[in-house]
Amino acid sequence: MGLTEQTIFEQFSYWRAAIGPVAAPKDAEVMVFVGCGTSYNLALSLAALANAAGRAAIGVPGGNG
Repeated sequence: MGLTEQTIFEQFSYWRAAIGPVAAPKDAEVMVFVGCGTSYNLALSLAALANAAGRAAIGVPGGNG
């Protein structure tokens, strides 16, 4: 396994930890994760993880372009 692949796989536990204790506000219909550039992919991943945990979520780009 190369360094890049290893780094990617090592992130999964951090993603689970990031979404686990964070509950959406009671009035929120959808959690929104914002990311710019490469972080946009992280926002999409966190949204997918939140959806898998039963919380409605989306990932959106932070830029306006």
